[in-house]
Amino acid sequence: MTNTNKTNDNKLEVGMGHLSVYSQQVFKGYEELVKQSQEQL
Repeated sequence: MTNTNKTNDNKLEVGMGHLSVYSQQVFKGYEELVKQSQEQL
């Protein structure tokens, strides 16, 4: 039981790491969009 729990925790940590990196990239892209839209106005 403990072994399966450890592997699940590792998968969860890796998933969270990918999620945070992805959200950072999306946020950067969103900031660029906001800058461009403000310049157009």
